[in-house]
Amino acid sequence: MRHWGMAWIALALALAIHVADEAAGEFLAFYNPLAQSMRQRLGLPFPPVFRFDVWLGGLVVGIVLLLSLSVGAFRGWRWMRPVSYALGGLMFVNGLGHLGASLATGRIIPGTYSSPLLLAAAVYLIHAARLSGRSPESGRSP
Repeated sequence: MRHWGMAWIALALALAIHVADEAAGEFLAFYNPLAQSMRQRLGLPFPPVFRFDVWLGGLVVGIVLLLSLSVGAFRGWRWMRPVSYALGGLMFVNGLGHLGASLATGRIIPGTYSSPLLLAAAVYLIHAARLSGRSPESGRSP
């Protein structure tokens, strides 16, 4: 379970670095106009448009929550395995999205520099969660 817990923390810290990368590069100046354009075309209230303080505050709370949940991975809580797969998959898609958007726009968008770290941490978490299912300790629950 140690590897799974370490992988969980690694992903949370990689996400924190990624958020700092986005914030330093003014990610919302790229994202919000794109989101507004999509909302107008689709006629839906999705995707959301954010104010910087709300966006950053929500992400900080999310990262703190992720770090606090690491205890579950260290203890081998079964319900955290699918959460690990979902979180790892979401962060993998997030990292690919930044790289793909940079290729599509011909410029480095905010968050791109930290995307390889996010991709690596996502793969590590998925792999560690998968291995934890093979461990003799894997049946434990809180």
